[in-house]
Amino acid sequence: MNNLPRERDLTTQIEADMAGSGRTGMTPPEGTIGPRRTRRSRRDGISGAAVAPTRKAEARERQRHRLQRREGVIPASEAGNLKQRRAPEASRSALDAAARKADHLVR
Repeated sequence: MNNLPRERDLTTQIEADMAGSGRTGMTPPEGTIGPRRTRRSRRDGISGAAVAPTRKAEARERQRHRLQRREGVIPASEAGNLKQRRAPEASRSALDAAARKADHLVR
């Protein structure tokens, strides 16, 4: 609402924005919900790109890709493909079975 003075208090500002837009519920601008009393810093959370898979997950994925190649799958980004390519005999159930077998082999 443009005709009201800007509030310094975040809660009052949120309530004024909600009243002006007709909304009844809102997530705070910093994305936190709950009893947190201070703003969250960007350093509080770890972005997804900063987290690497475990060694076990890497080994499992290598094994799964190896088994799926036997079924006739060419993974994305290999041989210039933007998407995964499958041979006609590479059914979804065969690929799921390869994933289960990779889980079993990598323990």
